[in-house]
Amino acid sequence: MAIGCLPRRCFVNGELINGLDYDAAGKHLPPFVIPAALAVAEINRVTGKALITACALAHEIGIRVGGAMGSHRDIVNGKVSFPSVAGHSTAIFGGTAAVAKLEGFSKDQVAQALGLAGHISPGQVQTTMIKNMPPTTAKYLLAGWVSQAEITAAYLIKVGHRGDIAILDGDWGYWRYTGGSRWDADAAVSGLGQEWRFPRATPIKQYPCCRIMHGALDCLAAVIEKNGLRPQEIESIHAYLEASCVEPIFHNRDIRNQVDAQFSVAYNLSVLSFGIKPGVHWQEWTR
Repeated sequence: MAIGCLPRRCFVNGELINGLDYDAAGKHLPPFVIPAALAVAEINRVTGKALITACALAHEIGIRVGGAMGSHRDIVNGKVSFPSVAGHSTAIFGGTAAVAKLEGFSKDQVAQALGLAGHISPGQVQTTMIKNMPPTTAKYLLAGWVSQAEITAAYLIKVGHRGDIAILDGDWGYWRYTGGSRWDADAAVSGLGQEWRFPRATPIKQYPCCRIMHGALDCLAAVIEKNGLRPQEIESIHAYLEASCVEPIFHNRDIRNQVDAQFSVAYNLSVLSFGIKPGVHWQEWTR
């Protein structure tokens, strides 16, 4: 694969992973940190072990930086709510680190690459997707775009550019200019080198839809199996889900693309009720 193919390969892989909702719940990191590593691993013909190591590093850094910013959900007056600024742009640090690892960067080059990545990071746009209807097909972050940004940051450092090695420090760092509510540096680095956080923070999705619905889908599947219910025997379904489901995107019944399908509670309960096996078929068009 020619080096000029890297951006295209990153973009396509990122969008396919995100489009089919193959993004493990938690910080939704896989579509944002794996595509760049895959493309660079292919062009450099690295071993499978090296690729797995780079991906593990990418997830760990993504979990630590994202968690230290607290930019996904807030608890206000005892209720779950989305903060005014939320998203997964912090994944760019993990994906860039993976590329740097595969390219054999020095310690200083890695720091420089992360510093540059923070400056070209996409905005934190998840709350916009949750609140506004209809939702954008970019979802909470255009995975292909952030994947391209990761290789851009790393390869610019490789040819002599300089990054901001203090990108995460102080009152004017990344968290501030991306609209974060806080930055807990100690939380980001505590236990570093002694524990891996990403495995327990990366639950596997059983259904191709938002993780918020999975508990209800499990219960519905159990009820259908136990009682041998057929679709025509189900008159209505009353589901109990977490408080985030009060947001407009989860009540949408106008299904026009895969993003509409992934976040509509009514749609996902319906396709499960019709006995369609969880997977890509939940997002296929029928004519």
